[in-house]
Amino acid sequence: MKRLLPLVLSVFTISCTLPAATYLTTSGAFQDIVNTSGAPHPYTGNNLAPNAIAPNANLSRAFLSDADLTDADLRYADLRYAFLTDAFLINADLTGATLASAELKDAFLTNTDLTDADLKDADLTDADLKYADLNDADLRGADLTNVDLTDADLTGAELNDTDLNNADLRYADLSGADLRGADLSGADLRGADLTDANLRDADFTDANLTNAYFSKAKNVGAAVWSGATFSEDAISPNATYEQAWFESQGATFVLETITYELVMGGTDSRSLQ
Repeated sequence: MKRLLPLVLSVFTISCTLPAATYLTTSGAFQDIVNTSGAPHPYTGNNLAPNAIAPNANLSRAFLSDADLTDADLRYADLRYAFLTDAFLINADLTGATLASAELKDAFLTNTDLTDADLKDADLTDADLKYADLNDADLRGADLTNVDLTDADLTGAELNDTDLNNADLRYADLSGADLRGADLSGADLRGADLTDANLRDADFTDANLTNAYFSKAKNVGAAVWSGATFSEDAISPNATYEQAWFESQGATFVLETITYELVMGGTDSRSLQ
């Protein structure tokens, strides 16, 4: 019994100190990731290689600039205030991850899964998010200036007060997204789907919305459309929101004469002004 007790205590101690995750170094060895309760982490891009396995890892404030985390499993990881400038997160799984206030300038997030991710106040300036899945992601207050979101899935995403100035959103799915107060000035939204999106106070100044789709979009009349460009694909003969309102705001339509009206699901235009 005396010999057994130290053994039990030893096993208990080891089980309590096992790491939540590991990462693969460039030398090919696996290293433990230890939670440090918000203190700066020593993990840097020079120590990381692709295919990191780190679900639920605490990497808040980690210095991961230039890290190659291609195909990494970072589901539900805590990456608050992490430095991921120029990091490669292509095909990574960041489902449910917390990236609030993270630094992601020039990061490569092509085809990355960010479903339900928390990206509030994150800096994604010039990041590459082509084909990324941001379904139901929280991007409130984030900076996405010049970001590439071509063919990205932003269904149901929260984009309140998000900066999307000059963003590339061609063929992006923004259906059901909350764009209240978002800055989309100069953005390229050709072929984008804004079905059922909330556009109150969104700024579309000089945005290109050629072939964009607005079926049942909300609060269109409360958005800014100065200099925006539309085409007939944004128009439907069955809607009730008059094109004339957009023209009075300085919007430009591709067709010379149009008698159609924007799709607003039958809502009376007067209630939207």
